[in-house]
Amino acid sequence: MTKTQEELDSVIGQERDYTQLTYIESIIEETLRLHPIATMLLPHTALQDCHVAGYDRPKGTILMVNTWSIGRNTRHWESLGEFIPERFERKDDIDVTGHHFVLLPFGLGRRKCLGYSPGIPIIRVMLAKILHGFNWRLLDGINSQDN
Repeated sequence: MTKTQEELDSVIGQERDYTQLTYIESIIEETLRLHPIATMLLPHTALQDCHVAGYDRPKGTILMVNTWSIGRNTRHWESLGEFIPERFERKDDIDVTGHHFVLLPFGLGRRKCLGYSPGIPIIRVMLAKILHGFNWRLLDGINSQDN
């Protein structure tokens, strides 16, 4: 909370430029890694025989992409269940656009979710305003590990 508010105070200021909030972006990306919008992308049909994930698939096979499991793949992520926005601070590595095939909350290419373009800026501004305007804490006696 403190780190986010300090970033908002130093970057946003009076100009209200929400596009430079790298830590907010990292929070959004980590949230989408743990909780993708859709756990399964829309099905695709193989237009020709193909080789996918080590398996030969004949033409006409219906292919599904599980975005939930991609965000929890031990080959790409450490501490799978922990919320660690800092893992996204190196922009050259991974982002939500799916170009590295390690994080695909909106899909990829021409079939990417239409909500991506308006959605991310809206989420960015709303999250920034909520975090900038309020101090959050757990109620006394409640532990963050409680269910």
